[in-house]
Amino acid sequence: TGTPLKQDENGYSNVLVFGTSEDDPGHGGAALTDSIMVISINQEEKKAFMISLPRDLWVDYGEACPAGYSGKINALYSCGLDDGDEAKGVKLLKDKVGEVLGLEVQYYTKVNYSVVRDVTTALGGVTVTIESSDPRGIYDPMIGFSIANGVQHLDGEAALLLARCRNDPTYDGRVAY
Repeated sequence: TGTPLKQDENGYSNVLVFGTSEDDPGHGGAALTDSIMVISINQEEKKAFMISLPRDLWVDYGEACPAGYSGKINALYSCGLDDGDEAKGVKLLKDKVGEVLGLEVQYYTKVNYSVVRDVTTALGGVTVTIESSDPRGIYDPMIGFSIANGVQHLDGEAALLLARCRNDPTYDGRVAY
């Protein structure tokens, strides 16, 4: 019921999901989109697909930005913000993601640290399995976070720390969900 979602010529509604850390006071690069995904939904067939784009994907910006005329895709949103226009930042990112994937992106949503933390908490946490070749698990000294190998149930704050974790180069870990 309600208004049907816009669809592309293949019957998919494509939603850009991107994350910033703008709600983290003092965070350098808070307007960079370090998480960029597209969720494609076919309502009739009840199918959904998701793809994540690497934040370091090198692209042409199509206009001058403080970072230049080309650079990492994660700077596009902040390029628009430099003009004080969030809508411009969204459009730059949405259009470039659509170009890269060959999709018409009809919708977007922006998430931040609070969203990750609050949604995970509202769901009662998340269970993950940490599989690292290092017997200590995963460690990030920059944010002061460590997590042991094995099955772990995380509350919202711990899930956010894991999502932010870059892992120490002396640790060779990966996360399996």
